[in-house]
Amino acid sequence: MARKIDFVYNSEKETSEKLFQLASGYISETTELNQVNPDFRKAVKVIKTWNTHCKKNLWNDKGFKSFHLERFLFNIFHQNSSLSLIESLFNFFQNLKNHLDAPSIKDRADATKYIDEYLNQFNTQDQENFRRQIDVALYYIEQIGLSASKETIKKYIFDLCHPSKTHCRDSNSEDFL
Repeated sequence: MARKIDFVYNSEKETSEKLFQLASGYISETTELNQVNPDFRKAVKVIKTWNTHCKKNLWNDKGFKSFHLERFLFNIFHQNSSLSLIESLFNFFQNLKNHLDAPSIKDRADATKYIDEYLNQFNTQDQENFRRQIDVALYYIEQIGLSASKETIKKYIFDLCHPSKTHCRDSNSEDFL
């Protein structure tokens, strides 16, 4: 009996060590990227604040997983590490709308799974709610691009992170700059 318990313990220990190695890999990747471009961490904070606010106030506690959003943004910066904060936010939200349709980010721990598989649990109405708020975020980013003053830019970033509107434009017929 003691031997079986020892085997289970060793198996759990090995699993724990593998998970730690995976987490360390993700952490070191994001740390390195942030050293190349500090706007990465700033963009992560804006996006996570936006998601938290929308979950609590607009989406009835539904929404995106924090790790998923960070990995999605990481992939955008990985393609172009010289993006500015505003460019990265625009690219993130523009691509996120299309990303809702199907999982696409492989799970390193299990290559047969995706870290964004949970998107499949959202119904059509949930996805439409997400798309509306993504459009609101894109609207504020567009306003930032048209703004010259630091105070106005700060206001639009705050509004982006704390949206109160549910719709700004028809995403099917209007494009963003």
